[in-house]
Amino acid sequence: MPMVSHPKHIGIVAGPLLELAQLYGVETFYRDSRGWWQDASPDVVSRVLRALGASLDVPTEAAIERAILLRRVEIWQRVLEPVTVAWDGAYPPISLRLPEGSSGRV
Repeated sequence: MPMVSHPKHIGIVAGPLLELAQLYGVETFYRDSRGWWQDASPDVVSRVLRALGASLDVPTEAAIERAILLRRVEIWQRVLEPVTVAWDGAYPPISLRLPEGSSGRV
């Protein structure tokens, strides 16, 4: 689910913090009104991630790694994705993730 705004831009947010930002869909840089690439500071990215619910009371390496693990589990435990887009009235396949042994009808 990595988001790439510009394939050649390397921001100042890297490593595990960048991975966590990508898991939450948070961009770490943007193009300003002059067309220049601007980076979000690691502190700002950490604050945005906390606002989105990441467990990052203190953004240490260990806390970020734990938050990555928790986010992966959270995504994996979703029964289905929160949004599905139907283009031109055609519904795409929808995957359901259910516990083993579950039964029912959709």
